[in-house]
Amino acid sequence: MKSSIAAKIFGLALVLVTIMMALVTFLLVQASSITQTLRDFRQTYQPLQDALVNLNEAGLRQRIAFERSFAALSADEGRDAALTEATVDFEKFTAQIDVHLGETKRILDLVGIDSRFIQSFERIRAQTEGIATAHSIVNTRQQEVLEMARRGEATQAEPLLVLLDDIQVALQNRRDEVQQGVHAIIDMAAAHAAGQHKRMLWLSIAATLVSVALGLSLAALITSRLVRPVRSLVTGIGQVQGGDLTVQLAVQSRDEVGAVTQAFNYFVGELRLKEEMRSTFGKYVDPRILARIISSPALKDSGAERQEMTISFSDLVGFTDIGEHLTATNLVNLINRHFTLQAAAIQGHDGVIDKFIGDAVMAFWGPPFTQAADSALLACRAALDEISAIGTLAKELPDLTGLRRNPPRVNIRIGISTGEVVVGNIGSENTRSYTVMGDAVNVASRLEHLNQLYGTRILLCETTRERAGDAIMVREIDAVVVKGKTEPTRLFELLGLPGEDGSSALRELVENFSTALSAFRQREWTSAETAFQHCLTLRPDDAPSQLFLKRIATFRENPPAADWDGSSHMLTK
Repeated sequence: MKSSIAAKIFGLALVLVTIMMALVTFLLVQASSITQTLRDFRQTYQPLQDALVNLNEAGLRQRIAFERSFAALSADEGRDAALTEATVDFEKFTAQIDVHLGETKRILDLVGIDSRFIQSFERIRAQTEGIATAHSIVNTRQQEVLEMARRGEATQAEPLLVLLDDIQVALQNRRDEVQQGVHAIIDMAAAHAAGQHKRMLWLSIAATLVSVALGLSLAALITSRLVRPVRSLVTGIGQVQGGDLTVQLAVQSRDEVGAVTQAFNYFVGELRLKEEMRSTFGKYVDPRILARIISSPALKDSGAERQEMTISFSDLVGFTDIGEHLTATNLVNLINRHFTLQAAAIQGHDGVIDKFIGDAVMAFWGPPFTQAADSALLACRAALDEISAIGTLAKELPDLTGLRRNPPRVNIRIGISTGEVVVGNIGSENTRSYTVMGDAVNVASRLEHLNQLYGTRILLCETTRERAGDAIMVREIDAVVVKGKTEPTRLFELLGLPGEDGSSALRELVENFSTALSAFRQREWTSAETAFQHCLTLRPDDAPSQLFLKRIATFRENPPAADWDGSSHMLTK
């Protein structure tokens, strides 16, 4: 049965109230017992004690009055006044004895006796009856002695008087014995009351401590059962925040916390499913595009827009020839490793992998993935890392291809262009791709192919060079009019980053090549030839310098047209 937190708290409160009620009931019972003992003191023991004291006093006074009366009757002078007074006292105290005996009997008959003192009270009752009988006998004998004294037979009454004294002594002893018996009962009752009070005190303390301990234990138990799943839930949330989506919490209760735990497990499962989808589809779609679509599902239906972005094309040189010497497995291992290294270099600089085309990689930089002002520089840095990645691939070729003798050589060509493109979800109703379209894409592709002509590895368009600024080290290679265009496009070779090792030598090469290119465009063939040859002394395998030396030789034999602007015309795309 489902139990809410409110019900558990109410149950805890009910248990504590029950414990308190039990404790109060126990204390009331103990207090009632003490109250009964005190009531017995007030209604039984003390009145009985008072009646016996009065009885004893009246008996003593009656005996004194009797002796005075007998003495007055035996005197010769002044007997009348003394006799009258003694007689009145004798009769008064005799009557009081009867009253106090009656009171004693009434108390003994009317009051319920504690079971602990039944035998004692039965004995006192019997002794009281004996005292009453003895008083009656004594009173009769006293009357006889006084009557004999009135007749002048005092001498004959002496033996009876002695007997009467013995009886009265015995009677006094009985009264004392009864008083002592009542005193003993009172002492025992008082001791019992004191014991009850002490016992109640200690039992109250013990019961209170037990109740508190039991209440705290129950509270701790219930609180623990309430808090444990909450703590587990908090820990689970922390693990999920840390990226652990394998968390699965045990549902420890059927209350609201249990419902929240079930909901937590459900949501973590959904997150895990999304992460699995992200991981799976991230192998087919760039992870950042996938993350953006998952986090903003509305983007999948959003249209395209125009904005400036930087596009990169990179191609593995000689892959077709390499593939002819490899098995299908080794070929796949090689291309997968190549793409892994290239993707790491591109994504390491916030680039987005658009697609893999054969052995080529197309990527782009720009909003919303990077700032527009940073896209050109990021693309250039990624290109330099791609060149480094080719070096890593070359070292791994023997293991990847199985060709440990004469492993194939690998190289890469990269073209980078910056310009306005259309970017967004493009495709059919059923199949779409988040991609870019536009002239900048075509230019980047052509720049990648032009590397083959100039013997370079990374070519940039003029806009890319301007956007990257002084953060990169480049040299202008040529001005090219591509097929379908009328205006020349200035080409720049990316050489590295300022401050790197060898940058001073590259700077000298850049300055000499710039001087040579300027002379070439002004048709100063001899100056240009000398400058290009100096570039070859700085870098013997500098392919652009070798290309321009060939062009100088050609133009010497076949000079360019009079309106030649120093650019080159590409007849193919």
